[in-house]
Amino acid sequence: MKLALFSDLHANLHAFNACLAHAREQGASKIAVLGDLVGYGANPGEVVDRCMALQAQGAIVIRGNHESLALRPITAGKTMGCLTAFDTDLMTLCSYKVRESES
Repeated sequence: MKLALFSDLHANLHAFNACLAHAREQGASKIAVLGDLVGYGANPGEVVDRCMALQAQGAIVIRGNHESLALRPITAGKTMGCLTAFDTDLMTLCSYKVRESES
């Protein structure tokens, strides 16, 4: 069994699709997504949808710090590890989709 590991997708759907295709071409039969699906890139909703579909097919998908911040943003002046409230502004576009996936 070949396992394909993905992490730090950061809403880059084009790259994720290319890497998924490559993993399948290499014979990967199991997929694990190790967090940070959202943040920075242009397609957070689509990446979350894709990961949810993969999870429904048996993939392992775990929440990263970017998903945690989208669900529970930190307030000005506070930090979470190396991330500050400024960093959460970059995640505004993805927070709706992440919250929707929690329902």
